[in-house]
Amino acid sequence: MLFGALLVLTWLVLLLRYPEQALRVSFAALCGLALVVAAVLWQEQRTEHALSRLELRLDYAPQRCPPDRPLAALRPGYRPETLDFRPVRLQGRFAD
Repeated sequence: MLFGALLVLTWLVLLLRYPEQALRVSFAALCGLALVVAAVLWQEQRTEHALSRLELRLDYAPQRCPPDRPLAALRPGYRPETLDFRPVRLQGRFAD
C-alpha cells in the first residue's frame, strides 16, 4: 500500500513538473496495462469455455473399482472401466 501511494505521488509530481513527457509515458504505461488486462480476460474466457464443455462425473463406487481407487470417473462416450483415476491426473485409455 505504501509503495502504491509513493508511486502515485511520484507520478503526480512528475505530471506537474514535466507534463508533456509524463503524459506520453503514462499513455504508454496505460496501453501496456490494457494489453495485459486483455490477455488475462481472453485467457479466462478460454478457460471458462473449456470448463463449460467438460463433462465428467466422479462416483464413489468401492464395489466396482479397485480398493486403492474407489472413484469411478464417468464421461459420455467412454466406458467407465477404460478410465484410470490417479491422484495427480485423470488419464483415459481407449479400448479396441
